[in-house]
Amino acid sequence: MQAILTALQQFGLSSSQPSSPTTTTIPKENEQPTKINTKQNAATSLKLATSKLPASVLPSINTVNVNNASQQPSVGASTSPRFNLPKQPTNVLNGPAHYKNEVCTPVLANAPSSTPLSSSARATFKDKYDVCEMLGLGGFGHIYTCTRKTDGKKLAAKFLKRSKIPANRWTVDPEFGLIPMEAYVLKQVNHPGIVKFYELFMEGNYVIIVQELFGAVWNESNVSSQDKSDAPPQAGHVNKHRSMDLFELLETKRLTEDQVRYIFKQLVQVVSYLYNEHGLVHGDLKDENILVDANLTIKLIDFGGAVKVRSVGTSTTGSDLLLSATRHFHGTLEFAPPEILRGDRYDAHKSDVWSLGVLLYSIMYGKLPFPDLESVLRMEFKRRPEHPLMMDLISHCLVKDAKDRFVFDEILAHPWMTC
Repeated sequence: MQAILTALQQFGLSSSQPSSPTTTTIPKENEQPTKINTKQNAATSLKLATSKLPASVLPSINTVNVNNASQQPSVGASTSPRFNLPKQPTNVLNGPAHYKNEVCTPVLANAPSSTPLSSSARATFKDKYDVCEMLGLGGFGHIYTCTRKTDGKKLAAKFLKRSKIPANRWTVDPEFGLIPMEAYVLKQVNHPGIVKFYELFMEGNYVIIVQELFGAVWNESNVSSQDKSDAPPQAGHVNKHRSMDLFELLETKRLTEDQVRYIFKQLVQVVSYLYNEHGLVHGDLKDENILVDANLTIKLIDFGGAVKVRSVGTSTTGSDLLLSATRHFHGTLEFAPPEILRGDRYDAHKSDVWSLGVLLYSIMYGKLPFPDLESVLRMEFKRRPEHPLMMDLISHCLVKDAKDRFVFDEILAHPWMTC
């Protein structure tokens, strides 16, 4: 235990607990909310057998942040203290030597140090927008609400710090040159279940993505930014906005099975669109990356972990690249399949299927199916008897051997999804 504590301290993690969120109810619902706690006890999580995970995997993947209880989830980092493991460093190119030359999207060897292909005549972010409130902060940067000066439209602005974007997360755009993968994906896709892209700015040390502001307020907070010294100069110091994601909704209210199905079906339709129409997988599916409004309509956000795994139009069988966990996985441990935890090469499509199984279980029952990483590796989770058809679907997603898991289209065709 002492050895684990010492290792965690080296990564700057503490065992302090976040404060409990304020509970509200979904509009138009009369029943009192049932408090469900998806946040696991950090002291309990110290029991995880971290020594059994490959050393090359631990420092290269997104995990939890228990340093600042006031931080809201967003921008490339998990902030829900469910598993307590080291956080992802800036440089993830630390895998075995034979993984170094792998590529699944056009990337460059090192992150750019200057603005690529941007015109000096291009209007700046501050020319066009006023920053209002901070929505959240995470591993790569900050996200704020903002107002467009021309018409007063409220949007969201995501500030990504160049130095914190891993080198293999940059790709080539015909307009701007080298841009983060997240911006590239948002510019390419068009789906009602994906947050809409508006504009991109490459300014100094920051990449700024202006995107749709979406979702209902589930958890009130008047906490000011705790990160004043590192705030983007375009934003300055502003108060914190309230969270609008599925994580906060689940902290607030238990959903019915029909409501869970409605949310989950939307999500699977989105990831199926990404895969079938663009050859992309999200790479970091979790409740914190799903915005929800009062009608339980969802939009998927945070494509910093997205990867292109196949050319559109190729067969879905045998056409996906096998990726290295140490180089390509930028997701979150709680939602990662066994092959990633072992540091094996993995199929990103089937990895997202696993994450969908974890999500469905947690949305329905208010907690993760696996209490720790050891139970993931041993495939030990409680099969609940209350919803047999839904549990059958979950069991086809949470399969140890990736090749035996469902694909997205099979999930959509499952009887539970159509009843």
